[in-house]
Amino acid sequence: MNRAGWSSHYGAGMVEVAPVITDDGVRMWTESQGSGPSLALCHGGPGLWDYLQPLASLMDDVVRVHRFDQRGCGRSDGSEGPFTIHRYVADLEDIRRAMGLNNWIVAGHSWGATLALQYALAHPAAWRNTRSSGQRSC
Repeated sequence: MNRAGWSSHYGAGMVEVAPVITDDGVRMWTESQGSGPSLALCHGGPGLWDYLQPLASLMDDVVRVHRFDQRGCGRSDGSEGPFTIHRYVADLEDIRRAMGLNNWIVAGHSWGATLALQYALAHPAAWRNTRSSGQRSC
């Protein structure tokens, strides 16, 4: 996995857009903005693309927000799958490693909350805290 082609543009602050290549070769779209402790925002779905930019803009003065389109969604490749919770967790870990982060806060909405909680269970040393919103028990 690696980061390829960091590009920057300016708006309300510096925003970095970069693809991350996962360990199975899928190109994932990522965007980072702000400064401070790192926070990964996991969008709902599965099957949706990232819609959390307005929330990221509200927090980017206190945290560095990392957003991504999940495998097979929006600007990320991988429409052939696999679409398992284990693969989504591995994708999130690949993104963390590619960004060179030792740990981060992981938060999610709806399906993204399930992903965040599963990530915390699978990678306890890599997360600082987990927040969830709109998650339902099955």
